[in-house]
Amino acid sequence: SSRRSCATAGALPAGLTLASEGVVSGAPTAVGSFNFTVTATDRYGSTGSGSFTLDVTPPMLTMTPPAGPLTAPYGAAFTQLFAASGTNGPFTFSMTGALPSGLSFSGNALAGTPAADGTYPITVVATDTLLTGAGAPFTVAQNYTVTVPLPTIAVLPASLPDGIVDVGYNQTLSATGGIGPYAFTVTSGALPPGLSLTSDGLLAGNATTAGTFNFTVTATDRHGYSAPSAYGMTIAQGAATVSLTNLSVTYDATPRPVTVTTTPAGLTVNVTYDGVATAPASAGSYAVAASITDPSYIGSAAGTLVVARRPITVTADSQSRAAGATDPALTYTITTGSLAGSDVLTGALSRAPGEAVGSYAILQNTLTAGPNYQLTYVGSTLSIALAMTTTSLTASPAPAQVGSLVTVTATVAVVAPATTVPTGMVSFADDVRTFCSAAVDAAAVATCTFTAAAPLGVRALSATYDGDAAHAGSSGSFTIEITGTLPVITSAATATFTTLAAGSFTVSATATPAPSIMYTAGALPPGLTFVDHGDGTATISGTPSVAAAGTHQVTIEATNGAGSTTQTLMIEVIASAMVPMLDLRALLALCAALAAAGMFLIRSGE
Repeated sequence: SSRRSCATAGALPAGLTLASEGVVSGAPTAVGSFNFTVTATDRYGSTGSGSFTLDVTPPMLTMTPPAGPLTAPYGAAFTQLFAASGTNGPFTFSMTGALPSGLSFSGNALAGTPAADGTYPITVVATDTLLTGAGAPFTVAQNYTVTVPLPTIAVLPASLPDGIVDVGYNQTLSATGGIGPYAFTVTSGALPPGLSLTSDGLLAGNATTAGTFNFTVTATDRHGYSAPSAYGMTIAQGAATVSLTNLSVTYDATPRPVTVTTTPAGLTVNVTYDGVATAPASAGSYAVAASITDPSYIGSAAGTLVVARRPITVTADSQSRAAGATDPALTYTITTGSLAGSDVLTGALSRAPGEAVGSYAILQNTLTAGPNYQLTYVGSTLSIALAMTTTSLTASPAPAQVGSLVTVTATVAVVAPATTVPTGMVSFADDVRTFCSAAVDAAAVATCTFTAAAPLGVRALSATYDGDAAHAGSSGSFTIEITGTLPVITSAATATFTTLAAGSFTVSATATPAPSIMYTAGALPPGLTFVDHGDGTATISGTPSVAAAGTHQVTIEATNGAGSTTQTLMIEVIASAMVPMLDLRALLALCAALAAAGMFLIRSGE
């Protein structure tokens, strides 16, 4: 008959189910003892119950790989997966302990590239994440030893090719067994000069020294592991060129070695001149041989050194002397080129014979510079000329006052070595004119006089000697100051007289020298006269006539050598209050004067 079952009390472990047919099935996920009651019901509704206890025991967990050593080669990729069993999982994994640089643990994998050697103990724990209940969570732990063996690093190539001086060298070194990049260094010995090793292993350059060189290169990987490699290299001599220049030079009193250049530059070279190591100094032609003595190079050259004679031009200095004097020394000047070192000219010049006034050729005669020189001689002349003179000039008095008499004296002197006495004439002049000529006396002195006159100030005087048959002319100068002051009229500008009364008025002026005084315009009143006393004063005096009554204007001028000054003088003639007794003759004279003045008219018969 049909029936069904169900749990009517308690509960089954998680993961198990009770089917209506009464079948308990599934995978329990909880650990422990579980009590429950099952009730069965038949087709007619009859029931029956039973109590049960179900024990779920803890799982037995296992993990692979088994505990023990794990070998991870240095510098190589490494992966180790861990797996756990004993439940349906899932599991989580964890690790304790220190790993070598480059390895890491993630998920269930230990992976990476080991970068440090050594032994590293670790513990890996797998934890079940499904089961619950008593004792959960459930784990399994295993101990491992990660071993990273010490790396074996090798430097390649095992040997290096040889090189040649000054021929480009290029070789790349590499390394295996470590973790790149590698750093390469020379740790003992020395590279051939001119070659260098970069840190990334490029050995390159131009070797500069021949020979055998032993050195050690050490390659160090990224993490400091290294290995040395010993090398030996032979550098052969390089071919060099020798160039000779300055093969054509001019004598300079010093050794004249050729200029030797080498490619490459700076090599030691042995040079000989006609087989002798000392460079020649004298003019000539010499065979030159040059060979490289540098241990790293070979090369040679040959040529001819020509030391040319040194060109100089010697020009005789022009000479002159007065007739009757002795010849001066005949000298010369090097006008082109120069003597070298301590070399000197030897020998002497000479001149064509003769003593009369004129020109005489100066000759090379025995003058020479020696075999190392190409001497060109340029001649000159010796002139026998008139004796030279000098003229000096003095004046007295100096300074000179306007109007004074000045004496000028010229002295003509002959220039040594001549000793003759000049004769002839001397002309004297000032700034504008020649004012005198005089002959020199037996003492070669000429004198002349002139009167100092305006303008005032410094005046240039000159004396020119004309020369004679034996003496050349000359001139001299002298400055003299002409002094004085312009006149100043100091007397009053008005004078008063009275008709028919004797009177006098003094005109005065100051100046150096004392001026002369005159009247230059207008007319004096009738009866008055003007007298200059020559001492800076003048007198207007007399008895004005009756007809002179009134105002009269005259111009007074004071003059000396410095110039002149004028003044307008007003002469007032006052009519006298007295009427004198006149006889007929005087009356007629008065009437005539009045008529002349237009005051009245005398008619005959009236």
